[in-house]
Amino acid sequence: MTRRRHARKNTNKRNAPTQNTQAQSQNSARPVETDQSTVTNNTRQVTKKSQAQERAVHALEKITTLAALPVSDRGKYVSYVKALPANIFMSGLGQAMAMEKASHKYEGHAHLFSHVQSWLCNGGGNGWKSSPYRTNTDLLRAICGGSQDDYIRAQAEALEYLNWLKKFAVAYLTETTEPKSSDEHAAATT
Repeated sequence: MTRRRHARKNTNKRNAPTQNTQAQSQNSARPVETDQSTVTNNTRQVTKKSQAQERAVHALEKITTLAALPVSDRGKYVSYVKALPANIFMSGLGQAMAMEKASHKYEGHAHLFSHVQSWLCNGGGNGWKSSPYRTNTDLLRAICGGSQDDYIRAQAEALEYLNWLKKFAVAYLTETTEPKSSDEHAAATT
């Protein structure tokens, strides 16, 4: 008798994993929440954008507004946006942005300052949601009045945002030239 009971217990234990597997497969039909999307039955429905996606969307919106500028002004903006990350590394966010603000007579600098300010200060409501400066409208006053931790976070975020601005500026604002024909290339080299 004891062998039969023992055998029944073992068969129940063998069946237990399959019952759990069945329960897990039933549970997998329910949506599983992740920080970026909802997954239902192995199909993906995007419900929330990542911070990198939000940066990209904001930067693209700002860059597309500059498409109406003359070609020379667009080229200047591209060179300014390429140089600003190096200026931030050398001087810090506050001094680099103060320099951009001081150069406001040049339209490209004014645009660049307003783009970074709108992301960090969230003035239009579509900037960096967790910015320490999100309740401010003036970036330079926010930097001067904030803590060192806020400054470091904002500087790191500004550099990430400028990567997107730079990529989109190069993609949308640089003048594309047609490839030279073989005759033009030969004439140019002789």
